[in-house]
Order: sequence, then C-alpha cells, then structure tokens
Amino acid sequence: MSKKIFTYILLFFMLVLLPGMSWYYLQKGSNFYKKMMSELQDLGPVPAFEWQNSKGETLTSTRLKKQVSIAQFASLPEDRISVDKMKYVYDQFNDNPFVFFYTFSKENQDSTDYYKEYSQLLKGKKNQWTFIQMNDSIYDDFYQKITLPQENALILLDTAANIRNFYDINDTLQMNKLITITSIIMPRGEKEDIIYEPEKEK
Repeated sequence: MSKKIFTYILLFFMLVLLPGMSWYYLQKGSNFYKKMMSELQDLGPVPAFEWQNSKGETLTSTRLKKQVSIAQFASLPEDRISVDKMKYVYDQFNDNPFVFFYTFSKENQDSTDYYKEYSQLLKGKKNQWTFIQMNDSIYDDFYQKITLPQENALILLDTAANIRNFYDINDTLQMNKLITITSIIMPRGEKEDIIYEPEKEK
C-alpha cells in the first residue's frame, strides 16, 4: 500500500468514520436517557408526616428533599420476602450519600423483632435504610394517601420529595429499571457513578 493511499484511508477514518461513530453513540445514549426520563410521572408530593423511626429519631417529610428516596409498605412478618427484594436495590446504592430507603410497617412485636434482626445485615453500612413503625390508623391513612397501583410496589421519590413512579417488586425488569433511573436522577457529588450487574430473570 502506497503512502498516499494510506494517508487517504487515515483521513477518511478521522474525518468521516470517527465523527460518525461518535455521533451514533452519543445519539444512542441521548435516546436511552430520554426514554428513561419519559417514564417518570408527576404524581404529586409525598403526604406530609412526622414520625419516629425504630431508633426513636424523628423523621419528617422535609427530610426527603435533596435526596432520592425509595420506599415500601410491608406487613411483617408476612412480607419478609418483599423487604429482602428491596435489599437487592439497596445493595446497589448502600454507600451512596444521596439515595435513602424507607420501610413502613404497623407497630407490633413481630416487626420490632424483625427490624432488630434485619439491622444486623446492614451493620457497617451508612444509615441509609430507615424502618418506621406506625399504629394501625396512621399506617392505614398514609397507605391510602399514597394509592399504590399494586401491593408490594416500591415508591420512587425525587429530590423534591415528589412521587415519580411505582415499581413492582416481583418484576425483575422493573427492579433493574428502578436502579437505572435512580442512578440517573440522583444528585451528583464527589463520588463515582454506581455500577451494578442486573439480576437475571428467573
């Protein structure tokens, strides 16, 4: 191959192929981002509340701002599997200071014992998962205000504490989608991006 032909090929690669490939991958990433963002809904702010968590600390709805929150309602001990499935999502963000998790349940001895047991699994992690127990009437009232589309749905809240969507905890595809969207909308700080391996559907 002559030097002239090699120069033409190199110029073609640098001036045509390389910009074209760059545009293609940028466009592909942009389309993916738009698709994910288009699935977010504006379902209004989370109802105002002021409760104590399992450690006796006061938690208010204003605390949910400036962070991404993922929440669930769980009747314990029956819903142990649901809590375990939320831990799959939690494990993707368990050292991220901008993503927090909340489990709401009715106040009873079973849930108290379960929270103590479960807290051992989170030992050594930052305080990102809060367990909140409520009396029956407060729990039922709050549950009705949220209006879940199905039982065991996870609730995604944005940095303004607005409900953006619900995700079926029994659907692996939706769980992976929740992880992806959370990593997109969470605030950015001096921190590496979340890297995760989607769980395979069974």
